[in-house]
Amino acid sequence: MSDQADEPADDTAADGRHSGELGRLFSVANFRVRIGDHWIGCRSVGPIRMVVSGGESHRAHAGTDGDVGQILTLRRALTDSTLFQDWCRLAVDGKPSEREVLVEQLDPVGDPAGIGWILEGAKPLVWTGPAFDALDGAVSEESLQITYRSLRRPE
Repeated sequence: MSDQADEPADDTAADGRHSGELGRLFSVANFRVRIGDHWIGCRSVGPIRMVVSGGESHRAHAGTDGDVGQILTLRRALTDSTLFQDWCRLAVDGKPSEREVLVEQLDPVGDPAGIGWILEGAKPLVWTGPAFDALDGAVSEESLQITYRSLRRPE
């Protein structure tokens, strides 16, 4: 997100950690995800796939699911952050929305476990908000499906 005015709003610290009420909600996060310059905690990420193309190239690449490319779903507790919706809105408005996304697995105390992936050429595809049900005691969640061009492991 090159223009500051087009940057999605977020409320996380530089390392993706939250404090207070958000910290409690994100204590169930097993992953931290950086979308551009913004960190979020996610409880579920996946599936992460790399498809190997045959024929004209032996190079491994993502993007063989039709015109959409590889699809990955990020799930997190619903907060007052509008990062997912703002990213989608950029794409809907025809503004540049391609980002690099870093996914890192966290250890039991919430520190990076040294396992991660970089998704290159990632774009938002579908945002899904929670189904509000007063009789369901579950934490409200949101999810974002993204498509990506290629992936690699961080060095």
